[in-house]
Parts: sequence; structure tokens; C-alpha cells
Amino acid sequence: MRHTTEYTAWRNMIARCRNPKNRMYPHYGGRGIKVAQAFLAFDAFIAELGRCPKGHSLDRIKNEGDYDHGNVRWATKRTQTLNRSDNTLLTHGGKTLTLKEWSEDTGICPSTLCHRLYAAKWDVARALTTPIQTHSQIGRQNAMARWHPEELVDG
Repeated sequence: MRHTTEYTAWRNMIARCRNPKNRMYPHYGGRGIKVAQAFLAFDAFIAELGRCPKGHSLDRIKNEGDYDHGNVRWATKRTQTLNRSDNTLLTHGGKTLTLKEWSEDTGICPSTLCHRLYAAKWDVARALTTPIQTHSQIGRQNAMARWHPEELVDG
């Protein structure tokens, strides 16, 4: 299986974690991420994971954990993107999701959520539950403020 996706993933996993000359070492071995002793043998690695499905690559379930039994899988690019250690996690209504997942859930684009949270300093609940306003709605509000300020309601 020397020229397979699985073998390449296994070889790269070991290099990232054990070879200080590997360009990815600072993000893996340099952070303390290790490869389980059993996974140093390709046969044990492939026995745990099986063949790699098309469109998948090696992923650690717990991003801060080692390449060890129960913490490795073949995952899609989307799954891996949502599992990155630099994701912003937001909790609201007892549910914790990444900012990207909340964006998909609410229909509010990620840049708007970031602006609300970091520039406007809104709390998470307000950022996730305040409806988006269209330019025409904002224009009407601005016109009302200019021409009929007594009719404005806080909000």
C-alpha cells in the first residue's frame, strides 16, 4: 500500500509529530501532539481506520489530542474546517457551534456576526438573534430619524 492515500496520510502524520525539520512540526509535534506507539506501525494504523473514503483525509476528533485509538478518523474538508483549533465557538440556548455554523443556522453572514461581536461589542445572544436589516430598512429608519424623530422607538 506504499503509494496509497492511506500510506501517505500515515507517513505525513508521523513526520508532522516526530520530525522537527518538517514544516508542520511546530503545529503538531512542537505543540505536544504525539502518535500512539501502536500507530507507528502502518498495519495497526490501517486496522484502526480502514481505507480512506473518497474526498476524506486524516483528522483528529479532539483537536488537542494525540493521534491515538478513538481519536482519529477519515473526515471531509468541511468536518475538518469546523474542527480547527482556531475556530470561534459561540454558545447560545444551550448549543455550542462555530461562528460559521451559527451563520448557517441563522442566515447572518460570518462577517456581520464578527462585526456585531467584536466591533459593536454585542453579547452573543443579541448578535445571533437580532434580525438583519436591509439597506432600504436602514434608509427608512434614517429618514424617520431626520423627519419624524418623535415617532422613533428605541431598538
